[in-house]
Amino acid sequence: MSTIGPARTMPTPSPSPSEAMVACPTRAVLPPGRGGS
Repeated sequence: MSTIGPARTMPTPSPSPSEAMVACPTRAVLPPGRGGS
């Protein structure tokens, strides 16, 4: 996932699920449980 730039700049454990979705769309596709949905 080195192709993702914005996601790399932000910390892995985003402070907010919404922020993680915007920063890493691929994470939103992942199954719930990691602050998704």
